[in-house]
Amino acid sequence: MVEYRLAKAKDAPAIATLHAESWRRHYRGVLSDDFLDHFVMEERKALWSKRFRNPTADQFVIVAEENELLIGFLCAYLNHDTTYGTLLDNLHVANAYKGKGVGTECMRLLAVKLKEQTLDKMYLWVLAQNVAAKGFYESLGGVVMETIEETEVGDGLTMKTRMYWKSVHGSLT
Repeated sequence: MVEYRLAKAKDAPAIATLHAESWRRHYRGVLSDDFLDHFVMEERKALWSKRFRNPTADQFVIVAEENELLIGFLCAYLNHDTTYGTLLDNLHVANAYKGKGVGTECMRLLAVKLKEQTLDKMYLWVLAQNVAAKGFYESLGGVVMETIEETEVGDGLTMKTRMYWKSVHGSLT
């Protein structure tokens, strides 16, 4: 049975590992093989260590576990942007658990959190080439707003798409 809970600092290594594995699987051909093969794991470990060592007040991270094995996680920053609202920064699910509702439940739990905080709007950035992820977010009510060039992910230029929910409460709760 899958259990969901707020993440703790001790979860950082498992989150980083799943995050790196997800990038290796889904971003091959978008990010360089050199980065994915040699640097992504250490880069993700450093990111997650920092996020738990110095969490911001608006940081919200939940994990999904089955038999104490981390199978998914979500990281959001509540009310991050005055125009677009909460930033969904990460949602990753282990490949063996895709299509089993883990990502959808993580999104629903985020929507519940937003409702508790009387927040409504949400956005995320997804790599434009990640058609499956865009389809998933669209199925949950996300709307494509724009696609731009970006250099913050990995080691090269990528295209990223902003997806937006004017209200998460209708589509996710």
